[in-house]
Amino acid sequence: MASSKTKSFVKSFLHRTQNPVYYFGANTLMTVAEVAIRTADISFVYMIMPVGSRNQERVDYRNFPDESAEKMRILTVDVLQEWKQLFTTALELFPFVYNEIHVQMDSTPEHNKSVTDFIKSQKDSTDHCLMYGETKPDENVKYFLNNVNVTDVLRLNVKLSDRFQLSTSDGLQKLDIHHASWLNYEKFIRLNAVQLCINGAPLTNRELTNFLKSWMNSESHQHLRNLTTGVDDFVNFAGIFVEVPHKRVCVRRVLDVVTEYNAIVGAVGGFEIKRNDGATGTIYLGENNNFIAFKMIVTNVPE
Repeated sequence: MASSKTKSFVKSFLHRTQNPVYYFGANTLMTVAEVAIRTADISFVYMIMPVGSRNQERVDYRNFPDESAEKMRILTVDVLQEWKQLFTTALELFPFVYNEIHVQMDSTPEHNKSVTDFIKSQKDSTDHCLMYGETKPDENVKYFLNNVNVTDVLRLNVKLSDRFQLSTSDGLQKLDIHHASWLNYEKFIRLNAVQLCINGAPLTNRELTNFLKSWMNSESHQHLRNLTTGVDDFVNFAGIFVEVPHKRVCVRRVLDVVTEYNAIVGAVGGFEIKRNDGATGTIYLGENNNFIAFKMIVTNVPE
């Protein structure tokens, strides 16, 4: 366990805030691993790095990008073990209301499963999870998601193989997929989230037509409120709706919709479709990471 001195330091630091609500973050990057604690007033980041590391003076805010964050650099001969100790200590000391875990799959791939087992032993679920890596770590990603339940936001920024299969729980609020070349239509149609953002897997116009038909018949994506995905033929965008009952939306509309920040979304032009329970889907072309994207906002959802 972490020393009593460390515990006293963290407790006295966070007691500076009145009626604090604690948010927890952890990052498994083994060159500069992190455990972070945040309240509405203060962010505090432990930065754990190996003795002699060239990164000793580096500032890294992977979990809470707040320049005012208090930082404590810890040099150790065993980054993973020190990270585990601080992870456990933080969970012992504070009643966190929101948990965020970042998992770097390339950092120490030989330890990925043991790190997952450790996280599960401390918390079998997390509100927010970001997974990133370049080495197509299909089995490790699958192992993590099978053992640690992600309940609110899942961000996959990993290069997975075409064999990878993803299943999501009904309560997931946001699913954000980068490097999504592995995600074909059959996998896409089975995804389930309130907000869905896909980068790198443009669907064909025929596949988008099939998706809209499925959604209108309440056969898929029943919890969807906000979709962003690629489209491979935006020039013939209107052709997607030839086989779909629709109405042209020719004026600017302001849509009250659930987004990551509960934003009000403005849609210019586009098409409007109806689901068989009365929900409305407004579809238009927008921008996502400097690419033209297919966007869909769902409103008028029955209670």
